[in-house]
Amino acid sequence: MRYFDLFDDMSVKGRWHLSEVTAAGEEVNWPLTDGRPYQGMTRVAVEVQYPGPPLDFTLTAFGVPVASKKLAAAVRAVAKGDVEGVPARIEGHSGFEVLNVVRTVDCLDEQRSRFTIWTDKDQPEKVGHYESVPRLRVDPKRISGDAHLFRLARWEVALVVSERLKEAMERAGCRGARFDLVSEDAPASAAGEAGPTDRVYQALFEAVAEETGPSNRIP
Repeated sequence: MRYFDLFDDMSVKGRWHLSEVTAAGEEVNWPLTDGRPYQGMTRVAVEVQYPGPPLDFTLTAFGVPVASKKLAAAVRAVAKGDVEGVPARIEGHSGFEVLNVVRTVDCLDEQRSRFTIWTDKDQPEKVGHYESVPRLRVDPKRISGDAHLFRLARWEVALVVSERLKEAMERAGCRGARFDLVSEDAPASAAGEAGPTDRVYQALFEAVAEETGPSNRIP
C-alpha cells in the first residue's frame, strides 16, 4: 500500500487561513497535535486568521486539521478509532470538526529521509526525538495494514494517510487537501532537492517559531 503526507493545498486562490484553536478561551493547539486522545472540552473554537471561502480540509497555522462534517465522516469510516471528531465553532461558518489523530506509528525511513535529532545539549527532555524532518519518507513494511491515518512517532507534526483513505477523502470532497507521496521517492527528492511538502513544513515551522522561539526552525 502507498502512503501520503496530508497537508494544505496552498494553491487555492483566495482561500481562508485558520489560526488558534481554543476552548473556554485557552489555546489547545498542542493537545490536538500530539497523537493522543483529547481530554478537553467537547467543543472548540477555531479562529479565522484570513477570511475567504471555506475549504473541506484545512490545517491551522499550528497544524491542527479541520474538516467539513461530510469529510470528517468519510475519514472516520476508514480510520475508525484512530481519529476523534471534535465539534468546532468557526465564526460565520457551520458544519466543521477538528480531527484529532490519536494513532502514532514509528515508521520514518531514516535511510531515505533527511532529519536532525534533538541532543541533550539542546532540549534534554526531547533527546531521541526528531528536531526537524526536511525530507520525509516512510517505510511501508513498518506500517500495520489497519493504519490508515496516523502521526509519526517522534515527529507528530506530520499526518500520513493510506491510499485507501486518500481515495475515500477524494470521493467525499476534500478541497483544500494535498497528498504528497512519501512511501516512494519522487524524482526531485532523489536528487536531494526539497519537494513541495518540505517547503510547506518550512513555512509552518517558521510561523510556529514566532510563538515558541527559534529552536523549532528547520535549518
